[in-house]
Amino acid sequence: MDHLLPMLISCPECLFTSGFERFDRILEYSTDSDSPFFWEYDCLIVYVTSGTGTALVNGVPIRISEGSIGVLHFFHVFQFSADPGSVLHMQILCYPYPDMATMQISAAKHTDSMHISPYDSPFTSLDRLSRDKVESLLRCMNTETEHPDYLTPIMRKSICSQLFAIQRRYRETQSEFSLPLSTRIFLYTATRCFGALTADEVSKHFGIRRDTVNQYLRRICFDNFQSVIRHSRLSKAYSMMLRTSLSLVSICRFAGFSGESAFYRAFRDAFGMSPRDYRIILLGKLSGSTKGTDDRIIDIQAYVHENFTSSIDIHTCSNKVYMTEKTIEELLSLRYGKEISFAKYLSMVRLHYSIGLLTMSDMPVSDVAMNSGFNSLSTFIRQFKVFYGIAPAEYRKTHRHE
Repeated sequence: MDHLLPMLISCPECLFTSGFERFDRILEYSTDSDSPFFWEYDCLIVYVTSGTGTALVNGVPIRISEGSIGVLHFFHVFQFSADPGSVLHMQILCYPYPDMATMQISAAKHTDSMHISPYDSPFTSLDRLSRDKVESLLRCMNTETEHPDYLTPIMRKSICSQLFAIQRRYRETQSEFSLPLSTRIFLYTATRCFGALTADEVSKHFGIRRDTVNQYLRRICFDNFQSVIRHSRLSKAYSMMLRTSLSLVSICRFAGFSGESAFYRAFRDAFGMSPRDYRIILLGKLSGSTKGTDDRIIDIQAYVHENFTSSIDIHTCSNKVYMTEKTIEELLSLRYGKEISFAKYLSMVRLHYSIGLLTMSDMPVSDVAMNSGFNSLSTFIRQFKVFYGIAPAEYRKTHRHE
């Protein structure tokens, strides 16, 4: 039966993704009772370090305790409730890499673990071995954020990817029809609104009256159909803003906004500044750039950081960032030194990412090579030896994080 949730005075808060500092540290959150409801734009990786309680996600209660890990997206409205006499302590990471929370979403069931289904249970409990691994990764994340350098975003991406993979390994996919009707309507609306979705279409799909769509949605997000559409489209636009080759006009269109004015107005209301200004600050934060850095180098860094696991080269980069190959080489030399070409910078990023996989996972060296973007194991080993003076397997033995 679809019970009506208690109504709140205000709509859900955006707490964990409200400032740029979220990219510099692990967020700590505790509650000894009922937290407010939250509705975020970024993907959050949540790890419960102590306590017992419940996570109410889209109206569905999920038991959580020490060792539980969760992945929460823009299509999750959630609240944490501690058991009587207990205090829930959590560590929370934002995972803002391009389109992670939107490109792979499918409303259908998938056997491929790389797909994200809105019907996957967002929280799961880990065994002792996996908990040790998660806690080791979080300690490594703290080290990276306390002593940052220009490659810190790559190590952070490696760590977050491994945390995400651990949660995927244990997740459970629920049957869509086992969920309350209000939850299904909310998920349907939030994940299908990037086209011209209307309330009439939603009501027809679920066989309900149009004037009751808002009533069901309010049971989850305490707001109406248009609010769900706006939140989801802003989340899509936000994640696409890290794709530097896309213009804001294209982002506006792909996210489903009716026009630029609607996009700019909604974005300013949500984030307190224009999309252009937000994008400049965001790319600077995530690329590890410093004040005064040429914006064009941020474009190059962002493209490489997003695509280094794929088969890319200076030619593909040139086409995506709209610069000549000569300009790219000159900008990299100015930023990192004359000896740093595009090919060498790309190898450095791939090798730094591989360090995270070698020292913080049990992945075979051959898989580390492939997952880091190298086209062969021999190429990986050769370049690794040149850069670090030691073979990958030997490096793992002496630098392993337990």
